[in-house]
Amino acid sequence: MNNNSVLLDFAPLAQVRQDISRLREGGWDISDGIRSVTATLAPAANPEAALNQLVALQPAALNVEVTGSRAGSSIVIRLVNTIPEITETKIAEPRSVFDQRIDQDNAYKAIEGDAQAALKLPMEWSVRATFVFSTLVDLPDLVSLSVSMYSTTVTQHILAINSINIHTLLNNDNFTIFAALDTPETAHLGMVALAGVPESLGISEPIRVTPATALAGESSDGPLPPPGALLRDARVPAPAIWEVAAVHLKTLAAELVWRTLATSESIDGNKVVLTFVGYKKSSFAIPATGAWDSQHVNDTLALRQWALHDPSPDRLLAVRQVTSLYDGGASPFNYAKDIQASAEIIYVGLRSDAVAEAVKSSREAHAQAQEAARQTVKNATEMLKGATERVLATLIAVGAVLMANAGRVLPDNIGRLLIILVAIFLSLLAVASIVVEGPLLALPANKLKPDLVHQAGLLTDDQRNGIDLLPSLEAARCRIKIVRWCVPSAYIAFAVLLVAFGHPGQYN
Repeated sequence: MNNNSVLLDFAPLAQVRQDISRLREGGWDISDGIRSVTATLAPAANPEAALNQLVALQPAALNVEVTGSRAGSSIVIRLVNTIPEITETKIAEPRSVFDQRIDQDNAYKAIEGDAQAALKLPMEWSVRATFVFSTLVDLPDLVSLSVSMYSTTVTQHILAINSINIHTLLNNDNFTIFAALDTPETAHLGMVALAGVPESLGISEPIRVTPATALAGESSDGPLPPPGALLRDARVPAPAIWEVAAVHLKTLAAELVWRTLATSESIDGNKVVLTFVGYKKSSFAIPATGAWDSQHVNDTLALRQWALHDPSPDRLLAVRQVTSLYDGGASPFNYAKDIQASAEIIYVGLRSDAVAEAVKSSREAHAQAQEAARQTVKNATEMLKGATERVLATLIAVGAVLMANAGRVLPDNIGRLLIILVAIFLSLLAVASIVVEGPLLALPANKLKPDLVHQAGLLTDDQRNGIDLLPSLEAARCRIKIVRWCVPSAYIAFAVLLVAFGHPGQYN
């Protein structure tokens, strides 16, 4: 899923909530589970009527089983595509089990496989039905949904997830949604949503699964989900009914942070042991999820923001160096804030050479920008100077033609032709200025940013953008742009004037 927004039609689940309420009122015992719900009616005085009560829930039925027993005899009936079929029959001689002739006849029919006749027998009946309500909701790809009756069932399931089995929570970048029928409240917790069902029927409830912004140093390619996949937007508090589960998921995210920072990990019984290789090699077992203090969780998530801020290994190396110094009874998981403070000092040392190189690159990039500005201004000046000289030369040529025509050295038609040729020459100069000369002279300023991408790789995009927008460079671009359009415009204007008024005969 790329759009981080899933639109689910929960109207069928709202209907399920009403159907389950009717079953409970009819004496059914409802047993909740994280992925399935079981309804049991025992004893069932009328098994046929009991099955009719399940008709509305049949589309979600995984298994419906009716069991009857009497005097050592038993019958097991299951619904197959809503049709009752006998799957097991243990009936002695019907005359010895049933007193009424009609019951004896129905027993014989039951032995032959007639389920409808079997359901009419006076036996001790019980009905047990298992439903998977997630099948009622159309799910997009990469979305898994589990539906339970109660929010407490979902919360207990979340609380049972720890460092060992966390991989069961998210698989292959799937959005995981746990829905409960007893609340309309929904909590969005990264790639996990704890969803409620709307009160009204026919309402499409948008489930927007929006994980915290992935940091550049986080990766979803490994066997574990990135920490951000379990973090909700801090600006949106979780509803009170989901608060316990939300806190637990936040703690799991903190554990994932340490597992991301560690050099390696291993499983020791029911514990995850992290190894940090720095100044020395040290190993630590992650505390039980319920043993984390809220302040330690918050400090760890702050460490995540710093350590995984960028894909460079220097921050990870600094954290591992400091963490490896903890030994004995000291647990680094309780000192995330201190580790970050110490790692920042080491990081500065690791990056000192890179910082010097970056400063040098910045200085050279600014010098390159200044040189591009000077060269652009110089090109604009030379272009203007060249255009002035050409226009003056053209004026001299036109004056010579007029003088020759005045002295009757040239006939009028020849003088007119010469002036037309001068106008054509000016037009060609205008075209050459627009197509060739102008773009060529503007190259130093226009191509500075692409040049910086290749020549100043240590600079960030913002730094390169800032250099490309220096006032002197912007002024140079403005000047060359004005000159590039003024020069050909002057050529064309002068050519038009020559064509319009260049008739030597009228000046005699």
